[in-house]
Amino acid sequence: MAAELQDDGMPHLMDFYRCYRAYVRGKVESLQSIARTMPEKERQAAAERARRYFKLALQYTAAGSQPLVLVVMGRIASGKSTLARTLAAELGWPIYSSDRLRKQLAGVPLYERTAPSYAAASTPLP
Repeated sequence: MAAELQDDGMPHLMDFYRCYRAYVRGKVESLQSIARTMPEKERQAAAERARRYFKLALQYTAAGSQPLVLVVMGRIASGKSTLARTLAAELGWPIYSSDRLRKQLAGVPLYERTAPSYAAASTPLP
């Protein structure tokens, strides 16, 4: 459609509008889920629809429709793994832990310290 309209900027706005629409639908469903006049079964169904709409909005916010790699970095014990696991669960994405991959490639068990000789032999990045 953007090509037919000769609007190169349109694709950049689509994820915003998708997110906005999903969020509005989630809000409407949330309000229905707490309406005392609705039967309990319908309120539960509305709550589930709201969760799905909010999850969809999060997906459009975090990744849009383009391929993406999200890197979580920070200080030791700052909650990086917890944040990564939560985002992965919400977005349905896989997690790749650099610690896990590095030790797996080196043939070192995950919870075993790397030998000082191995660490000293590795080439530091420039």
